[in-house]
Amino acid sequence: MGEQAIADRYSYVSLLGIFAAVSFGLREGLERLGVRARIIVAGFAAIAFVLLAVRCADQVGVWRNSLILYESSVASTPNGAALQFNFGNRLLDVGREEEAIRHLESARSLRPDWHSPTANLAWLLATTDDAALVDPDRSLQLALEVTDERGNDANLLDTLAAAYAATGEFDRTESVARRAVSLARAARRSGSARTFEAR
Repeated sequence: MGEQAIADRYSYVSLLGIFAAVSFGLREGLERLGVRARIIVAGFAAIAFVLLAVRCADQVGVWRNSLILYESSVASTPNGAALQFNFGNRLLDVGREEEAIRHLESARSLRPDWHSPTANLAWLLATTDDAALVDPDRSLQLALEVTDERGNDANLLDTLAAAYAATGEFDRTESVARRAVSLARAARRSGSARTFEAR
């Protein structure tokens, strides 16, 4: 299903006509059956109901929280770049950086032309407090894949500034950070500009 990991949700409305036809057909069919046949059909319906209830209870566990839902979705749709990217970001939110790196790397390999996974990975490798994960050189390499010092995306320039800072190139850090702030202000993104300045 590619990027559409939850495309089945869109089929419900289109199937309403089929469900209605089957329901009316079953009703008419049951009216023609004898009492014994109706009891058998009711028995099968009860078994089906129990089986569906068990399956539903199992599925509810998957929807318990976003991490479990993403984990289940990634397991069933491993080639979804957006899914891998979003799961990586969610893992970052809860501090599971090593796992986040794996999913951001997957998103990068699935869609090499998409800058967001590369930028987020560059940021993580430059700013993490985990000595086993921090990788300034790779961070700078990744940041330079998506922008350069003359770039026009304030967020990407902010990432590049972080990568320069991680490698100790503070003159370039300051220059790039100033450009990121300037672009954010020009785009009337005062909140972003203040965030960039505070770093």
